[in-house]
Amino acid sequence: MAQIDTFKFGTVGVDESKKIRFEDGLPGFPELKDFILIHDEEKGIPSLLYLQSVEDKDVAITVASPLGLADAYDPAIEEKDVEAIGEIKEDNVIILVTVNIPEKIEDMTANMKSPIIINTDTNKGVQVVAANEELSSRAPIYEYLKSKKA
Repeated sequence: MAQIDTFKFGTVGVDESKKIRFEDGLPGFPELKDFILIHDEEKGIPSLLYLQSVEDKDVAITVASPLGLADAYDPAIEEKDVEAIGEIKEDNVIILVTVNIPEKIEDMTANMKSPIIINTDTNKGVQVVAANEELSSRAPIYEYLKSKKA
């Protein structure tokens, strides 16, 4: 198992079979192609994950399953937008959204408009823009999360 240094988590082991490849990088990080998912239940909200760059220790993007942030989530995604990651089926897909946690946690938002789609068979991912007009790139999620804790 390879080891990588990270800013947020120190040194972590990387199972090569768990690396997720983004051929075109991610918006804002086009040069970074390889990431791993880190679960960190010690640092707050258990439903949050971190998409940690393997190539840049300072890049860890906070992500979560959209189903943990809303009662329903059905992004309209065109097949051509995900064809590069292989055939998507119900049992080989992970859908994540990026989460912004500002200093004032009550202002926490999720980008429901642009999900990250990961094919677990090919370990390839892509971030796409959903066609749904009602989805927001800054959807408030604090109150929803708070209501689910009660």
